[in-house]
Amino acid sequence: MWYSLSKHLNEHTADDLIGWFLHQMSVEPQTPIKLYISCGSGENRASIRVYDFLKGVPNPIETIAYGQMISPGMLAFLAGDKKTALQNTSFVLMGSFYTYEESQAQVGTYESALKLNKMEEDRMMDIIAKETNQDVTKIRELWKEGTVLTTEQAKELGLIHSISNTLPLLAPQPAKENKSEGLIN
Repeated sequence: MWYSLSKHLNEHTADDLIGWFLHQMSVEPQTPIKLYISCGSGENRASIRVYDFLKGVPNPIETIAYGQMISPGMLAFLAGDKKTALQNTSFVLMGSFYTYEESQAQVGTYESALKLNKMEEDRMMDIIAKETNQDVTKIRELWKEGTVLTTEQAKELGLIHSISNTLPLLAPQPAKENKSEGLIN
């Protein structure tokens, strides 16, 4: 089974991914899943929710990165049991941009929003540090600098387990026997 996440990671794409996984887990529990990810942008809250959900999925998950992985999409990638990146995938550790739509609000409203945003970014850096076995101070420095990593640098940091020149594909499914017609695929 496979799923592709190649859009902006927000509450809607997170809901779609979680819904698909819940369905697949009920239909084919314990079947390995490949999650192909190229995520150039996203929302912190949605990425944390996807990470937390995927870490609780009982099925083995292989994540495959291609194109560009910016911090929010990186969390979904890091939730995999096996992490592969296509050669020339770039990994970007950087702080987030926030837009507050209310033109008039009490100071407390903005202070609360900023506090929540800071907590989300801290959680993201903690997750990256945990998944890479790096000190969180090192991840915070890379984050603050807005670091762009090559595939090889991402492997050295511990973001990925392996680099591939070709897209890891699903193994062919064995033919199923239909009693009246012989073998079918």
